[in-house]
Amino acid sequence: MEDSFVNGADTSRDKPEHPERGPTWVVRSRAHLEEADMGYWPHLTHAFHQSNRLVVVAVKSYIHGLFPLWYKSDGPKTIIRIYHEIRRIRHLDSMARDYEKGLKDRDQLASTDH
Repeated sequence: MEDSFVNGADTSRDKPEHPERGPTWVVRSRAHLEEADMGYWPHLTHAFHQSNRLVVVAVKSYIHGLFPLWYKSDGPKTIIRIYHEIRRIRHLDSMARDYEKGLKDRDQLASTDH
């Protein structure tokens, strides 16, 4: 799948519609749902659930900042839990492995510069 980002700008909206399948954003959305092996509604439910969890952990982190005794480990534990859940999603695990490989390559390159 081609990347629509050129110099940090999303160019996907500038592309013409695909005559058989509709506007590019529809085609790309369908491709993402196929890649995620989810239908629209399960995907929407999953995204909202994860977003709500992150909002809750953000509020708890603010409270923890004001009152250090409260919610001492909720933030890190929730983020780690979400990370491990996300790693079980096939296409996200592949993306995470690619990202980690890029970090490792960058670190190896930086260590040879010295």
